[in-house]
Amino acid sequence: MAKRTILLGGAALILAGISVAVAQPDNSCTTYDGQMSGSALYVLMACPDNAKAQCAAPVNAGTIIQKGVNYRFLYKTRATEIQNSLVVVQLKAMAAQPVPEPVAIKLTRQQLNFACYTKDNKQDPIPADADDVTAAPDVGYSIYDRFHRYGYAPRKELRVLLSFHTSYFNGSACVSTLEKVRRAQFLFADRSNVAGITVGLLTRFGIDTPVAVAAEINHYDHLQVVLANYKKQPQASGCISFLGRSDGPSLEIDVSDLEEKAHASNDFDRFHPEVFTINTK
Repeated sequence: MAKRTILLGGAALILAGISVAVAQPDNSCTTYDGQMSGSALYVLMACPDNAKAQCAAPVNAGTIIQKGVNYRFLYKTRATEIQNSLVVVQLKAMAAQPVPEPVAIKLTRQQLNFACYTKDNKQDPIPADADDVTAAPDVGYSIYDRFHRYGYAPRKELRVLLSFHTSYFNGSACVSTLEKVRRAQFLFADRSNVAGITVGLLTRFGIDTPVAVAAEINHYDHLQVVLANYKKQPQASGCISFLGRSDGPSLEIDVSDLEEKAHASNDFDRFHPEVFTINTK
């Protein structure tokens, strides 16, 4: 049996990495800000009156993208008091038919310029080009779920997951993505069921029963988590940008703002992401 390690804390578990050359940040948020409203997802597509130019089109029930094509998506937050936040984006590409077992989850993290406990408050992206999903590390679904729900994983995967997570300055304090409510936003199902340390230990040693893998996860042939971030002034909107595609009939995009979730007033807002479904042709 593979040796497992218990997750007991936040910032102390962040692993140091070797600095690498990083890609220039995408500037789509600045370019298309005037075309977007708050609390909405947009996709860059050919403008209705100029096929050679791109416009930010709101994602709605009628949105259709081309199968097998990478698209640039933009998410603009509502205006809030939040200054800095990380946003968990889950990309779930629907398979033409259910897969025999859940596919591994690709992990990509954008460059962070307000990290805690790092040189110059910066943290490099994962991979070096955060849009290059082919170079991203991956973790099996059941291990990924167990880590975020119960706090433990085999040593190999644990290193990948701890390197992916981070601590950041939210405008008033340093917080960790491994804090219980923030960590819940990384789960693909049953987010409100995140164990504390005691239950995590009981589960680790077989005294408690882990949550079963959600059956619906077998409907997807690509699972990816993008850890994006924004920095803004209070009462302004934040914006993130990321790539997404689907080789099947549809793409589901779930968006969770960590600071909004951490300060939500009720469990529904705290544990349910914003969900957008886009059909392909």
